Amino acid sequence: MTGAGPIVVYCPAAAPGALSRTGSADYSYGFVLQRFRPVLEQLGPVTEVHDLAELTAALAVSARTPIVLSLAPVHQAPVGCGAPVVPLFAWEFDSLPYWRDGDTDTNWSAVLQQSAAAITLSHHTAEVVADAGVSTPVRAIPAPLAERFPQPADHLSTQQLTITGGVVDSRKTEPDRIPPAPEWDRTQIQLDFSGGSLDTGRLVGFHRPEEWGVWSASAELRIILPVAVSGPVRLTFHMVGLGPNAGRRITVSLGDATGSITLPVADGPAPVSLTVRRSSRVLTLSGVIPTPSPTAHDTRRLGLRLTSLAVTPRRSWRPRRPAAASPQAERTVSLPGIVYTSVFNPADGRKNWQTMVTAFCHALQDEPGATLVLKMTHRSSAAFLGSLLTILRECRPFQCRVIALHGHMTDQEMASLAAATDFYVNTSTGEGLCMPLLEFMSLGVPALAPRHTAMAEYLDDSNSFPIDWSTYPTCWPQDPSRRWRTHQCRVHWDSVVAAYRRSYAVACDEPRRYAAMRESARVTIADFCNDTRVARLMADVLEVVGAR
Repeated sequence: MTGAGPIVVYCPAAAPGALSRTGSADYSYGFVLQRFRPVLEQLGPVTEVHDLAELTAALAVSARTPIVLSLAPVHQAPVGCGAPVVPLFAWEFDSLPYWRDGDTDTNWSAVLQQSAAAITLSHHTAEVVADAGVSTPVRAIPAPLAERFPQPADHLSTQQLTITGGVVDSRKTEPDRIPPAPEWDRTQIQLDFSGGSLDTGRLVGFHRPEEWGVWSASAELRIILPVAVSGPVRLTFHMVGLGPNAGRRITVSLGDATGSITLPVADGPAPVSLTVRRSSRVLTLSGVIPTPSPTAHDTRRLGLRLTSLAVTPRRSWRPRRPAAASPQAERTVSLPGIVYTSVFNPADGRKNWQTMVTAFCHALQDEPGATLVLKMTHRSSAAFLGSLLTILRECRPFQCRVIALHGHMTDQEMASLAAATDFYVNTSTGEGLCMPLLEFMSLGVPALAPRHTAMAEYLDDSNSFPIDWSTYPTCWPQDPSRRWRTHQCRVHWDSVVAAYRRSYAVACDEPRRYAAMRESARVTIADFCNDTRVARLMADVLEVVGAR
């Protein structure tokens, strides 16, 4: 491979501190850059910039015109910057987005047409670009992941996992499942439960959030606060009681403190004052009567409507209690038996993780030796905690085990998790590549996954159990019009159940077949995205662009 000349990598998601904000928009491009950078440095000097000002400065001091590699959504690519631009991107839908929002045009085809070339992380995306009529050269190049982790010891020997952060374990009772939180600094907390707010993930026992807020679904409700609260506190709910709950007094509990409120007849504030001596982040409402309205078309069991909650200190407080467990303490998790693992951002609805959990609890409900590990990559536990606890409540009884891990894991800890894993699970509606799946497969972990979008390139019967799917119309996630102009893939829940049962039987009763699947997973990924192959493909693209 010949040198490609200077390369400027434009990646806003890799700005200082950005990778600590996991789960924010487009954050994964920072991780894509981490994987590609060692390969790029084999091809030429690399300068990394994070905004247009830094890009302009880098171009001004470069003795030769560099190639600008843009790792960002296509509409953010800095075309017209005075140097050839090559967008490198992932896309899981079957059409390229275009829309107008006020004076702003978003048209990926137009941006790609102005680019010197384009690199997609999968052939699926490259075909979508071609179908859009873009004449710019496009090459599919996966992220170099085959050699990311050292090959671990035999996977059966790694059954103890250490993590710094929170752990949710279905084997514990519901209050004890909730990981600890930092102590309250006694500044006001304002929680918004309208649709789209991250705070809706703090709710247990409620229906799905709507634009205005949430309806309760059960007699006992929980709100998981972001901090552990203690001392004199005033709680102000904005809520209304429905039917027999209008004007009804219900119980409010926080730590060792208990009070009551009267549910308003019309939407308005419902305050209660408590003195909490034993700090807690779990706020419980009990005594609600869930009932369908006899005059409404909505047949759900509803009790109260909640829109917001304010937590306000009443006066200064010096707690007299032992320090609470640190949310960043190191914890050890034992993983015996057959372990299924998935790594994903729970705030990304395309990951469809609720299907993964409910199907697991149903398929292996009588198997105490089965464990599903969910490594949550969002920075805030509010992105999943309430939803997960609600699912575990609704799926009981079951003997299998569900564990959610929330917190930073080093590369070595991730390799240890892979070594303890028997199967990787994906139930998403589409993937631009799915780097965690590739990383686990590179260590010999077979998969349960649908063979659609990018995953169709590297999954087959030798290394995975298939999950059935079909397409359905939807909108692009960024499109403000919310018009249905593209498609996603709907995973069939009963097929996920069947895949769990087939895979569990193979792991338990067919050791030769399972060993062959592990070897096939490792070999497939070693061929698909090794450093040498990726470097050669990347060099070909950069050489063509540089020769123009």
